[in-house]
Amino acid sequence: MKTLRSDLEDLLKELGLTEELRLYRLRREFKCLFKEPLLSHVYPAALKKGVLTLTVDSNEWLFQLKLQEEKLKKRLSHYNVRAVRFRLGKIPRTKKPPSSENLKESPLPSLPEELKQSISEKVKDPELRQILESTIKKSLKRRG
Repeated sequence: MKTLRSDLEDLLKELGLTEELRLYRLRREFKCLFKEPLLSHVYPAALKKGVLTLTVDSNEWLFQLKLQEEKLKKRLSHYNVRAVRFRLGKIPRTKKPPSSENLKESPLPSLPEELKQSISEKVKDPELRQILESTIKKSLKRRG
């Protein structure tokens, strides 16, 4: 018998949202995985077919991270990352997502606009879209 969770995972996979959701979780939990000063110089930019692209703000950090590539892949394997690519670029200074400690007391986390947009493009039924967004938010809060 299939569970609601497996049905939801199947739906996310069918809609092509699985990796976008993993990337959102990874961005949210990045500061738990890595410490400063690394956090100030690296940003998880994209996740496509198991390849995580990290934006790095300088050649010095790019060199250091390439030396640590295997360690990074191992640490990120929980997010189904099987390869890491690096690119030089500016690190976005956006509003910080809620920390995992604060998630239990906080209201449901908001979904990033790019994930909401993907859901809107792929799920035309407004009621189903609202249910899916709410379910994803609850799952993210619970996993904290």
